[in-house]
Amino acid sequence: HAFPPLELVYYEQEGAGDGRYFSLSNRRLFVFRVLRVCGILRMAPVIVYPFGSERVQRLRWDPSMGRLATKWERCFTTSNCGLWVRARSRFLELQLPSAVVRGIGFARRAAMRAASSEATRVVRS
Repeated sequence: HAFPPLELVYYEQEGAGDGRYFSLSNRRLFVFRVLRVCGILRMAPVIVYPFGSERVQRLRWDPSMGRLATKWERCFTTSNCGLWVRARSRFLELQLPSAVVRGIGFARRAAMRAASSEATRVVRS
């Protein structure tokens, strides 16, 4: 069984000056990342679409947006520049190498400590 190709699009944010590839198939990206970290796959087939292509700009109704939206709008949901894919899975942390996971855990704990101390200051004021 062949791994289905990841659908990618090259996107440059206005004013950023540096473009990146983003996935239009986030579930496949998640599965590939987990399989890569587990040593099962090293490479995945990809299809790269131009940003203006019919596939990327195809309109479909999006219930969460309450309107017609392009494939790009429905797929570009990253809040972390594509560092990881949000997924409800017990394998969530397997999509990243362990050193990165430890770093994220450290950053998350540091942010929680900072938020906690900020909340303590607000309560005391």
